Amino acid sequence: MNAAYPMSHHQDRPTIVVTGIGTVTGFGYGLDTLTEGLLAGRSCVRPQELFAELDGETSVAGYVADVPRDTPARANHFIRAAVDEAIRAASLPLPLAELAVFVASIHGNIDAWWRARATGGPTEPRLWQLGTDIWPTIADRLNVTTISTGCTSSAMAIGQALDHLRAGLGSIALVAGTEAFTPFLLEGLKALRVLAKRGCRPFDAKRDGFVVGEGAAVLVLETLAHAERRGVKPIAEIAGFGTSADGTSFAAPDSAGRGVSRALEQALSDARLEVLPDSINPHGSGTKLNDQVECMAMERVFGAGARRRIAITSSKPAVGHLCGAAGAIEVICSILGMQHDVVPPILNLDEPDRHFGNLDFVMGTPRALHQNAVISMNSALGGTNSAVVIRRMAS
Repeated sequence: MNAAYPMSHHQDRPTIVVTGIGTVTGFGYGLDTLTEGLLAGRSCVRPQELFAELDGETSVAGYVADVPRDTPARANHFIRAAVDEAIRAASLPLPLAELAVFVASIHGNIDAWWRARATGGPTEPRLWQLGTDIWPTIADRLNVTTISTGCTSSAMAIGQALDHLRAGLGSIALVAGTEAFTPFLLEGLKALRVLAKRGCRPFDAKRDGFVVGEGAAVLVLETLAHAERRGVKPIAEIAGFGTSADGTSFAAPDSAGRGVSRALEQALSDARLEVLPDSINPHGSGTKLNDQVECMAMERVFGAGARRRIAITSSKPAVGHLCGAAGAIEVICSILGMQHDVVPPILNLDEPDRHFGNLDFVMGTPRALHQNAVISMNSALGGTNSAVVIRRMAS
């Protein structure tokens, strides 16, 4: 076990901490349902019954079962529930006039647009009304930024919130990612040939893609000084962020892993992390090239240290791929593992690809491990990459 890492107390910038979390996933509403499922090594991916008309290629998903398909703007339904939980957890008073809000999604309210189109109704796609729909009565007083960079969207939102708070533009921010399951979304992913036929199995020799998830993930971030003034106990520190763009192909990452490596190196430098992280939660999409590129990047950046010294996990087999909300939910999963001294397993990983044999994949059952620093990584169509370094709070 590594010695406890010092918090990022630097004269040139404030320490940024997480003080509230809210989630909606296929496990159900609330952080407790996610915690129970994740730490038990279970998956919420199951045969989906929302859209029975879909063929066998899209027969399973990590979907929210108790929100009917005809619920207006299901993405908003998810995000409001998660925001309410995070606000309560952070003990925030309303109204929140100083709160900066960073909302991330790939498809926004496209479920409402898709349904209107299918029924012959108005097809004005109110995709980016997510931010103002969180709290309609006070939204006009909020500083709302919307972000859509593919599957890195909510990780990028965390990075923007981090910069916002470090720059002194505010003392508190809310990051929210959301995504809703629709046939429109599924058909697009089928066309890209990235959906798994046998279930999501990152880093496995027989991996063939990912399984879609849906829901919302919300984090309240604030400066440590602000949290201390409010008398709120921080959950974790967001210590560093890095991002890059491959610029090689819309549909595939740089095959040499250079972009992923740059994002990872930037995050480590930003966090001023001088020792190995205890665990990494990569994007782990289960596609052939993405997993290969991430493993190359981890070995390039950490060298021999990545071999049997850093525990590797992936959240996607457990919750599905939440697309625009993937970064935020996976940061939350990383925080949960740190809080409970457990690294959840990579579900469905039965036969690790022999090319990745030097990496320490957590397989089968959860692994007990005290973690002082963890990393969450994401990549996206279009070539964006991101990495977030999370540090344990000193006790």
